Amino acid sequence: MSLLLQTIVDLDVFIMNQIVDLWMPAIIKTFAFVTFLGGWKIICAFLIITSAFFIFYKKQNYIFPLLVGAGGTELTVYLAKIIFHRARPDVMLVLEDSFAFPSGHAAISVAFYGFIAFVLIKHSKRLWQKIVAASICLILIVLIGFSRLYLGAHYFSDVVFGYFIGSLWLCIAIYVSFAKIFKRLQSC
Repeated sequence: MSLLLQTIVDLDVFIMNQIVDLWMPAIIKTFAFVTFLGGWKIICAFLIITSAFFIFYKKQNYIFPLLVGAGGTELTVYLAKIIFHRARPDVMLVLEDSFAFPSGHAAISVAFYGFIAFVLIKHSKRLWQKIVAASICLILIVLIGFSRLYLGAHYFSDVVFGYFIGSLWLCIAIYVSFAKIFKRLQSC
C-alpha cells in the first residue's frame, strides 16, 4: 500500500476511534434524524416538493439543473462504490448494505442543499437573507456529513470524497442553470 493511502487509512481509523469514544444515546438519536435528511428517500421527496415550488413560483428553469446535479451525483457515487468496494466500519450504528466509499449522503447533501442555497441566494434581495440561506444550507451539509461519521457508517475520507463529488455536480448544476443552450432546450 502506498504511503499516501496508508496515511489516509490511519487517519480514518484514528478519527473513527475518537468518535466512538464520544457516543451518547441522545446524540445518536439526534444524528440518526440528521442523517435521514441526506438519505435518498427524503431527497427524492424534497426533489418533488422543490420542483413543485419552482413550477408554482415560475422558476421551472431550475428543475432541469437540479435534476442534473442530483442525478449526476447519485450515478457517480454508485459507480465509485462499485469501483472501490470499500467496506464500511465495523462499528456501524445504522444498517447499510452498500459499500462505504464515497458517502452518498455527503455527496447528495452538497448537490441538493447547495443548489437550494444557490437559488435562494440568487433571488434574495437583502444581504442578510443571502447569509442566512447559505448558513443554514452549509450547516445542514456539515451536520449530515458528520452524522455519517458519528453513526459509524463512513470513514472520514468517505465523507470528504462524497463532499468532493457533490461539489463537482453542484458546480455543473449551477453552470447548467446559466447556460443558454439548456435554457433554449427547456423552453421547447
